Amino acid sequence: FRDLLATDVLPDKASTLHALLAIGYDTVKPRRDAQNPLNCDVLIVDEASMIDLPMMARLLAALPDQARLLLLGDQEQLSSVEAGGVLADLCAGQDTLGVPVAVLEHNYRTRDQPELQALAGAVNQGLWPADASAGPIRSHELVSGANERAAPPWFEAALPHYEQLQRAACASGDPLELLGQLQKFQLLCALREGPAGVSGINARFLAALAPDRFANPPWFAGLPVMVLRNDRARGLFNGDVGLVLPVQQDTSGHWQLAPNRAHDVSALRACFPLAGASDREAGMEAVKRAQMPPFEPAFAITVHKSQGSEYERVSLVLPDSTERLGGRQLLSRELLYTGITRARSGLDVWAGSGVAEAACAQRTHRMSGLTEQPHYE
Repeated sequence: FRDLLATDVLPDKASTLHALLAIGYDTVKPRRDAQNPLNCDVLIVDEASMIDLPMMARLLAALPDQARLLLLGDQEQLSSVEAGGVLADLCAGQDTLGVPVAVLEHNYRTRDQPELQALAGAVNQGLWPADASAGPIRSHELVSGANERAAPPWFEAALPHYEQLQRAACASGDPLELLGQLQKFQLLCALREGPAGVSGINARFLAALAPDRFANPPWFAGLPVMVLRNDRARGLFNGDVGLVLPVQQDTSGHWQLAPNRAHDVSALRACFPLAGASDREAGMEAVKRAQMPPFEPAFAITVHKSQGSEYERVSLVLPDSTERLGGRQLLSRELLYTGITRARSGLDVWAGSGVAEAACAQRTHRMSGLTEQPHYE
């Protein structure tokens, strides 16, 4: 692989596994399989911790016999939503399975922030520091039973960022530069529902920022949105995050912000940066509301959805009490570790007393069966 990296044969574009195997959104049956295998000598899969057992089986079935498979990922992160912790089991069973495993020892994302690395390492060992605030990390204790009508402290801390984003969306400038602001800050949630979940947090921001609170779906300048279903025709995939902007093309075909049309729905488009783009014209996809695949606001997203992404600063919102979980094991060491490791240079953790400690104590066990010895009658 070292020789391979030194050549120019690596492609400059990537695809999702669903696109690679030609799996439609309405079916799980791939068009690429053992009878119609992939045309490759080497297949490199990033974020392999997210691969579930059925998807791995389909992937291996579609590989040519002579092809080599390289899986890249962090076995300590959240595993797939579906069955099987494939990457973790492959690493744990490397001797039994004969799978070569190489551990990367240098973290380049947070190399200038040793406190972030130390916190991630402690959580990985099941430990939450008595005082987690250090360097770029700020730990805030939420008060259980606080007035839910009052603005939570994490909301007040994040609101100026989104207000500034909304103002910038209504001013002149280059939309690609504005899209870069999406990587500066992100609210991450452990839960989907509830006042500290994605739905509740997004509803709170919509109430504060949306010009028309009754629009369904919401659509206004400065609204961050997340795609919920693949749209290969436009190069959009489940989990992609963009920004609704008033844009128009100049005489050269380049997209520019159109501040005088910020309240004109026909000029508002969801804009997404395209990876690997070499110029401004090709570097952005601008989609009208009527042409959008299913989407939702993305002021806050779940830790699960954030996998594969990174942000300058992360605000991680956990419940204000373990009682909020109702006995459900929704928090885990892996979830906390994944949320922390999304941050490049700064982290805020908002949690009730004992919540982070409870998450550290809870490990996710999702067995794939790969390390089990087969038994034959």
